[in-house]
Amino acid sequence: KANNIFKKIITNLKGWVENITNGWIVNFSDYSGCDIPTQMVKVDRNKLVIGLANGWTGGGKAILIWPEDAGNAYLKLKQKNKELKGYMFWNIANEGKVVPGTNITLWMTPILNQYLRVRDI
Repeated sequence: KANNIFKKIITNLKGWVENITNGWIVNFSDYSGCDIPTQMVKVDRNKLVIGLANGWTGGGKAILIWPEDAGNAYLKLKQKNKELKGYMFWNIANEGKVVPGTNITLWMTPILNQYLRVRDI
């Protein structure tokens, strides 16, 4: 069952990135006092950095996307030449701590680096 959840996360993350980078139409005139014309809004793939939560996520404040799942989503996008710039997470002080509600120690930096290959560590 857990594998199905992770597959859905990867698929949804990949789809979200594709939607953000393909863009959408925003009708700014729907907002009173806004004089910006209706236009396509999108984020260039080479500028898209997704913020992830890490070890503090156990309180229900945010979803924990395991670094292996984020890395696999990145690789699937890269296979299509649609990879994003990367990931960031908050906060470094939680690196190597046990995720609340689990007995799993979470290391975002080295695991994400295995996929993105940002630096030698």
